[in-house]
Amino acid sequence: NVANYADLVYRHLKTLAGTAKISADDELIVAAPATTTPDQLGLLLGIAEQIGIKVTGLVDSAIATASAVPVPPQFRYIDVSLHRMAVTQVESGTELRRIGWQDVAELSLSTLLDAWVNVIADRFVRETRFDPLANAVTEQQVYNQVFDWLADGARATEIAVEVHNGAVHRRVDLSATSLTEKSAARYRLAEKVIEGAPVLLSHRAAALPGLVSVLRSYTDSVTVCDADALFSGVVRHTDVIRSSGDGVRFVTRLPSMGVRRDPARPSALPTHVVFEHRAVAIGAGITLTRNVFPNLPTEFPDGAVAISRAGGGIRLSVAAGTALALDGTPARDGAELKCGSAIEVAGARFGLIEVVNGA
Repeated sequence: NVANYADLVYRHLKTLAGTAKISADDELIVAAPATTTPDQLGLLLGIAEQIGIKVTGLVDSAIATASAVPVPPQFRYIDVSLHRMAVTQVESGTELRRIGWQDVAELSLSTLLDAWVNVIADRFVRETRFDPLANAVTEQQVYNQVFDWLADGARATEIAVEVHNGAVHRRVDLSATSLTEKSAARYRLAEKVIEGAPVLLSHRAAALPGLVSVLRSYTDSVTVCDADALFSGVVRHTDVIRSSGDGVRFVTRLPSMGVRRDPARPSALPTHVVFEHRAVAIGAGITLTRNVFPNLPTEFPDGAVAISRAGGGIRLSVAAGTALALDGTPARDGAELKCGSAIEVAGARFGLIEVVNGA
């Protein structure tokens, strides 16, 4: 008897209320991400009222979580749910204040699960000539096993996936690296939304394999919240969050535990490579090729030189037998690069610069 999404929400909320033993005499405070619309919040309040639950407060989940820990003056709070990644921009002083947000649907748990399952399905087709996604029963079995791997903290380095359907029994073995490499390509979407700012990461987002290390290549500060940080923040500020009167307001400001001043970097790291007035972002890493710099000389060893983030710095990667000079002297593989450094290869000269508040 589910006619629409509201009916489905009604049944979900009623089940949750029963599991948590929430009665009509209890107060319920709802923490929601900034991406939740006023219409969605209004619908939720109406459904809660129909169930007999008294909602006495609404609070931005990023603000509530951040109120339980010292934070930088400005940062991004990142949380992930089934259908989206919510990135909230927060300013901190004597109080925490939400100043913006973005919804990244491409980095939801659902899209990541789909990507991992597709990797496994491709392996099944190559090795067994059987497509588990062509059948609802075997498709669900693959999803269940991938979800179990994730729920276990993605600790297993080797994954065995089995499907059964009647007389059909198939199995493939693959490394977890083949899955994490697939998600790493999607994680790069986060670079534009964090813009080098410090990051506060929910425990749910931090559980995504490889996400923390990718974020640390884009910013100097990534803090992972405890699983109970949101609850602690709500408990700490219940009196502020609780609404008085008939209306329930959505709280987007809370008192701060204090501003954490991160130590300044001893020197700026390069963010871009420049060749003939063309600047290209280094990001997690860049290989010097004609696809990136079309005007390279014909004698340039295409793909033999790369620049990457490693060990908290920017380093050079040089293929064996490639003659290269760094700041006028022969350079070795793994040499550290700084702003102002100059790389010379086969007559081509590349500069290393830092772009502040740029693309």
